[in-house]
Amino acid sequence: MQIFVIIVFVSLAFCCCRSQVSDNDEDSCTGSPVVNCNCGYNNLPLKGDQLDAEKVGRPGKQGGKGSKGDRGTKGEPGSTVAILRQLRTLEMEIGSLKSELKWFTASNGYQYRLTPSQQSWQESRRVCQSMGADLIVVGAKDMVKRLEIAHALLAPRNIDHTWMGINDIEQEGTWKWVDGSTGNAHWNAGQPDNHRNQQDCGLIWYKSVGYRSDDAGCAGTLYALCEKLFDQS
Repeated sequence: MQIFVIIVFVSLAFCCCRSQVSDNDEDSCTGSPVVNCNCGYNNLPLKGDQLDAEKVGRPGKQGGKGSKGDRGTKGEPGSTVAILRQLRTLEMEIGSLKSELKWFTASNGYQYRLTPSQQSWQESRRVCQSMGADLIVVGAKDMVKRLEIAHALLAPRNIDHTWMGINDIEQEGTWKWVDGSTGNAHWNAGQPDNHRNQQDCGLIWYKSVGYRSDDAGCAGTLYALCEKLFDQS
């Protein structure tokens, strides 16, 4: 009898829950119909963590964009005063260059100046000739005048090697000035020595040896002293 009652009770419970199944409700995991019963243990209310686990929270808000990096500060615009100062400096430099390009009139009645750049002995002579002059001869033969010229043009610029107008290109050991003359070149001790048989052009040497003469390879690049007779017209 008791067994019969239990069977009847279970059958009724099954029928009750079966009638609550929706045709369109399926379990997302198994694909089986979801039972929504008002009877039996499946209808018991959830408590605590079970209830929170069943609920799905709203999506969180999208994070805001990161802030931009600081921009570098702009450079200060040049002021009129600064520009005027730069112009003044340039004017002074130009004036200094012009003064260097002027001819120095020595006490012997000749004028002298340095070539604008360094070049070989042959090229230096062409530069001097293009200015109506030639490589120094008269002012180099006279040691007193040589020192006068050197102190005026070489010493202020710390120039120790300068081409002058003498060579032995035609005949080794026979030194001639570019005007065809001969005369004392005031060689430094032990010079000329034609080192390695490659030194055929003369130069005015170090201040430390009193601007005396030395021989060197003609292809070397040096400043040169140009000389011309003073034109009073």
